[in-house]
Order: sequence, then structure tokens, then C-alpha cells
Amino acid sequence: MRRASTVLGFWLTCGLALAVAAVFIPGCPPAPPSNGNTNGNTNGNNNGNDNTPGEDADGDGVTDAADLCPDTPAGAEVDADGCADTQRDTDGDGVFDAFDDCPDTPANTTVGNDGCPIDDPDLDSDGVPNDQDLCPGTPARVAVDANGCSAAQRDTDGDGVSDADDDCPRTPAGADVDANGCRITAGGPDSDGDGVNDDVDDCPDTPAGATVDATGCAPSQLDSDNDGVTDDVDVCGGTMAGATVDAQGCSAAQRDTDGDGVNDAVDQCPDTPAGTAVGADGCPTGGGGGGGGGGGGAVCGNGVVETGEGCEPPNTPTCDANCQITSGGGLANNSCSSPTAIGESTRQYSNVGATTDGPADCTFFGNAQTDSDIWYCYTATCTEQVIVSLCGSQYDTKLVVYNGCDCPTGDPQEVEACSDDACGNGNESRLTISAVAGQQYLIRVGGFRGDQNNDQGAGTLTVYCESDPNRGDNACLNSQGDCFAGHMGAGCETTEVCTNTCNADPYCCDTLWDDLCGEKADGIVNGFPSCSPASGACEVGRATPGCNDVDCCQAVCEQDPFCCLTQWDGVCAAEIGPVCALFPACGMGGSCFEANALVPGCDNAACCALVCAQDGACCTDGWDEICVNAATTLCR
Repeated sequence: MRRASTVLGFWLTCGLALAVAAVFIPGCPPAPPSNGNTNGNTNGNNNGNDNTPGEDADGDGVTDAADLCPDTPAGAEVDADGCADTQRDTDGDGVFDAFDDCPDTPANTTVGNDGCPIDDPDLDSDGVPNDQDLCPGTPARVAVDANGCSAAQRDTDGDGVSDADDDCPRTPAGADVDANGCRITAGGPDSDGDGVNDDVDDCPDTPAGATVDATGCAPSQLDSDNDGVTDDVDVCGGTMAGATVDAQGCSAAQRDTDGDGVNDAVDQCPDTPAGTAVGADGCPTGGGGGGGGGGGGAVCGNGVVETGEGCEPPNTPTCDANCQITSGGGLANNSCSSPTAIGESTRQYSNVGATTDGPADCTFFGNAQTDSDIWYCYTATCTEQVIVSLCGSQYDTKLVVYNGCDCPTGDPQEVEACSDDACGNGNESRLTISAVAGQQYLIRVGGFRGDQNNDQGAGTLTVYCESDPNRGDNACLNSQGDCFAGHMGAGCETTEVCTNTCNADPYCCDTLWDDLCGEKADGIVNGFPSCSPASGACEVGRATPGCNDVDCCQAVCEQDPFCCLTQWDGVCAAEIGPVCALFPACGMGGSCFEANALVPGCDNAACCALVCAQDGACCTDGWDEICVNAATTLCR
């Protein structure tokens, strides 16, 4: 998952330094001497004598040949190996016996400076360890993200209004906002009285009382897909350019006149009676069990609950139009047996209250389940690559696409593609499938480990064919609009600026070039102001954006603008290694969780950088057990 920052404690810092090399760190006990001087080398006392059997160079009563600690201070009491308390660590906890108040600590126990176990590694009991928790004072029994922050503590856009109270969660950095987190201009005029000042109002003549968006426009003033039908009456958003539409703004590729789940563009039987089971061509299957998932020849609406049906209206108030029982807060598409029929489009959604009814078949970060899932049956209108994107959804998403629209059984052959974190460096999901016109695909939208968009704004689902002239790569070739300001439509007018921005945030070319896209573009082209010598060190995560190495900071933020617009967290700090070439060995070598004392670095660049930022020897000398232990603590 994205954005889990980690800071090693004193005990690990000292332990790594002591184990790798004789490095003195203020506040740490002195490092034990190397035992590598016993094979014919001088004993380190500059007396020119060889460590031959029988000699005792440090005068501790143990001959050099048997002495594991040959530089014992004069007069110190030693054990049979020639080691004093200041050189011995009996319980292996990283604290020498001379300073260890708990000399019998069990293996792998987290300890403090005194060698005793830390009483409470999670002080606020939110499930996130103290060394990873950016919000250590979370109230009891409140849901938190991977950084240990609840919605009431989190401020995604950094405008000073927590996500729980923010009605505009993508406000540009530095903008003046009201109590709801929406942009204002102090003292500016608002001629049409819609709550949006004239200097930022794209629709200055809004009718009185109309509800407007952040640009000051009401649905009756917008035509987001440019099909000639305003958004207030358009029930088919995202219509492809040039398509002929009806009075409701729907093209044949989006319209389903007989409500059988097959769009008119591919429906060979456009007058199928309600409730009839049909195949991919929209014609009755004859025996039931068709593409809509009804099964068994059931006829929805005949008053009889048949095989494949969960109910018959009006037997229960939770019976939907497909004769399935709804649950999960009344979500009609909560069940895989009653997916919402869609074509290529952009739509907002919510999975709040959704239950989980699909199989565990999409594994990321050790988790195979897609929790809190809702379902869509997509009928392709093109034979080419189709992009399915959740970029812009303000929560930790997960996404699976299956062949056909029947409920999945867990057969791996059913999965067309699945995704977790794929929108730049964000935690939203995005994938590509090879679609065939007329073929149906079941889209499963959920959350990683049950995450839902409770207080984080609507989710965004965008589905489009690769050849769409207004989206994806084409949005940077054919689009209009200022690259440094939000506007309707995806992409912007300067190809290179557009491409670089969309590489960092695909939402800007998949769905909409909003104000945040404009701000990211400006930072990529003109430099991020938070990359300043006055900012904190680049190798340390913090709650403020940017860091003090201007060139390295800029390089990181061109790939991950979050680091310069919102917060330079632990992930940003780890990125300096591979991005700024500080740790060339990262991304090479073997597994980060297997020791190889002869080869530096490991295969996971981000994890490797986290470890090497704390213990540089892991990237120069070899990836030994100490590096493995650090990786296990930092990266798992």
C-alpha cells in the first residue's frame, strides 16, 4: 500500500551501526572491536608483536589465540572468551551487558535504550506501530489508514480542513478555503450569488438557487461529454466524440432500450420482454442462464420466485429490478448477481456499506481479497485495448475484471486483469483489458482490506476504448485547455507537459484535467516551490512537503507530486535512493529478505532505499542478516 512512513528507533539505529562497523553514534555504547586480527595480523597496540599462541597482548588473562575481544580495557573483568561487559551482548538485543538492565530479553523483542522491552509499541491502539504512526493520538475505536490517521486527522490536500469535513478534497495547495475546505477569494465579488467568487467562476450567470460545482457551474450549464445534452438531463455521461445521441444524451453504444443488459449497438433483439434471460447478443437464450446472470429460465416480474432469483417485487422492499435482494446500504449493485449495466463512460460511485461476495483472486501485498465490492457489467463497443480506471477515487481501491458477467467462481481463467495501486504513486487502481466488441466483462470495484470512501468523496470509475480521441494518450494530442489550470475535459494543449503530468497522475488524462492537475503541471515545468534549502532533510519523512536538496527533491516530485504538494512522507524519503541515484545497488541483487553478505543492495528499490538510508553498508558492502532484519522491520 502507498504511504506508510517508518522511522527506526534508537535501538535499531545503534544495533545496525554496531553490527555493521565500528561507528560511534552519540548516545550509543562503544562498538565492539573486530575479531579479524587473529590470523597473523598485529594486535592493534602498535607494539609490533604477532598474535602468536601464548601471548596476551591486552593483559586480560586470555591468550590472543583464544581472545574474541583482543582490545579489552586494562583492568576490566572478562569471561572465558576475553570479553568484558562493555564488549558483550548476551541476549543479542543490540544493547551491551554493561548498559543492559534486562540481560535476558527474549530474541526479536523490541527494546529501548536500557535493553528492556518497550511496554507499548502502539500507544493509541490503532493497529499501526508507534514508529510508523503519523497520527499518534488517534481516539479509541476509530478507523485509520496505513499511516495511522483517521479521516478527522487526515488532510489530503493540505488546506487545513480535515478530510472528514472537507467538501473539496482536491483543493490546490496554498488556496484560501472556507470552513468546508472549498476555495474562496477573500472579499471577492460573487455576482450570481452561487457561493463561487467571480474570479474563479466559470459560469457567472448561474440561475438563483442552483447547486454548483467548485467552478461555479450548475449541471444545466455544463455538457461534460460535449454531446449537446446538458449534464442535468444527460443520463449517459462520457459519450464518445461525434456519436449521435437521443434526448437523454445516450448513444446506441450506451442505450439499452429493452433493459436486458445489452446495449442497443450490439442488441440483435431490441424488444426483449422484461425479465427474459438473454445472451451476449441480447436475444433470449431459450433455456435461461444467459449473460445477465439470472439463470434457470427465471422471469423477473411474474410474481414467482424462481431458480436464480432472490425475490419478486413487491415481496420485499429490498428487491431490485433484477429480482435480487439488495443489501449493503441499499446498493443495487452490491451483489455480483445484479451488476449495473454500463458502456464506456465516467461515473461516480460509492462502496460505503457494501458487503463482500466475490472470491479471493487478486493478490497484492499478501492480500488476495477485494473487500466491500460492488459490480458493473460492461459491454464493449470496440475490439481493442480498453482502460478501466479508478484514478481520482479518494480511498485505497482494488479492482478486478472478469470474462463474462456471471458471478465469478474463483477459477483463475475467469480473471481478465486485476489491479491495486496503479495510478502514478497513488493508491487507486487502473488496468487494461483486450476487449472484443459485444463481449461482456464483469467489473468488480472494492477496497484494499475493506477500505470504503466513507468521508473521502465519491469514487470515480472511468471506462474507455484506447482509440477514444479525448482520453488517455490521445488526450495529450487532441485536447485544448491551459495546462496550468483546471478545465473541462481530459488532457491539455501542450503535448509534453500533458504527457509528463499524466504519467504522474493518469486521472488527468483518463477523466478530467482539474485544478490539481494544473498545479502538478506547473510544478513539473516551473519547479515545485517546496523544493527549497529551507525545507527539511530529504532522507527524513515529515508532515510538510518538499526537502532541502533542490535537484533531488524536484526529481522525486516530478514522479510523485504528492511529495511536494502535500507531504514529504516516508515513501518520498525512500524514493530519493533510486530517483536521485544515491543507492545504485537498490533494485539489484537478490531478495531484500534473504542475506547475501557479498552482494550489496536488493531487488525491491523502495525497501532497499529505506534500509540503506539507515545503514549505508547494506548498499556498499553486502546485504547481510542485519540488512535483512532491518528490511523485515521497515518493509513488512
